[in-house]
Amino acid sequence: MNQALFSLFLECLEPKTLAYLARDLTECQEDWGFYPEEAPPESIQEGLAHVLAAITRLGVDLMDGDEAEFLELVEQARDEQEAEDWAAHRARQERKNWLNDLE
Repeated sequence: MNQALFSLFLECLEPKTLAYLARDLTECQEDWGFYPEEAPPESIQEGLAHVLAAITRLGVDLMDGDEAEFLELVEQARDEQEAEDWAAHRARQERKNWLNDLE
């Protein structure tokens, strides 16, 4: 993807979507720190770091230059994911308990 197409793509996104992307890329980078054997090559990691920087810059710009406000959106996205992960885990546990009771 060339730079012009990438820039146009990013400009089509809302701040909340950019926050979700920033959350996901940040989590990938954190995972690679814990599991380096699963990490992509260094050149790809560097490219994704540049993508994350571009996403963050645009998110801040769309929030009228308020970096704290955009970072708060990213934190809200993290909180939403944690809540969804907990709910999904709980639902799996409940299904497992029901199936165990049927046995």
